[in-house]
Amino acid sequence: MLKEIRLFNPNNQSVLGIFARCMMVVISAVWLFYLDEIEDADPVVSTLVLMILSFSKTFYFVWVGYQKIIDVTIKDAPFHKFIIFASMNILVFILSFTFDFFGLYLIDPSNYDGMPLNFSKPRILFEFLFFSLQQFTFFGYGSLLPSSILAKILSMLELTISFLTVLFILSDFNSLKESLLSKVEPQKEEK
Repeated sequence: MLKEIRLFNPNNQSVLGIFARCMMVVISAVWLFYLDEIEDADPVVSTLVLMILSFSKTFYFVWVGYQKIIDVTIKDAPFHKFIIFASMNILVFILSFTFDFFGLYLIDPSNYDGMPLNFSKPRILFEFLFFSLQQFTFFGYGSLLPSSILAKILSMLELTISFLTVLFILSDFNSLKESLLSKVEPQKEEK
C-alpha cells in the first residue's frame, strides 16, 4: 500500500516522500526556461524572480534537511536511512542549482564566462550540471566562471550549502546523535 505523501510535514519518515517534495520545488523552477522565450520579458524582473525562487527553495531544502536530521536522531533510525536521505538531498541541490545557473545564463549569457556561443540548450544545461557538480564537490570551476555579481551570489549560496551538507555527513554522526538525544531525553522524562 502506498503511503500518502504529506507535502508540508518534513518529519514524514519516507525518504522518497521528502525527495518527491524537494523535486516538486525544483520542477517548479523549470518554468524559468520559458522566460527566455517571452520576447517582452524584462530581464531585471526575470532575474529578480529567479534569485527569489533560488533563495526560497534553498532555505526550504535546508529546513527539510534539518528537520530530517532531528527526526532520524530522535527516532534512532538506522544510519543507512540518513545516508540515503543525504544522498538524495545532495542530488536535489545539484539539480536545483543547475537550473538556477542555466536560467541566469538564459536571461543574460554575460553572467558566465567560458560558455561557447554555438552550444545548443541541452548542451548548455549539461555544462551547468557539470559546473554545479564541480562546485558542490569543491572540485573547482574549470572553464566556466561566474562573471556577474548575481552569478557569484548563486555560486556562493551553493558552496555554502555544500559545505554545511558535507559537514553534517562527514562529522561523527554518532556524536551528533548523542548530543541531540541528550537534549530530548530530559524533555521526555518531564512529560
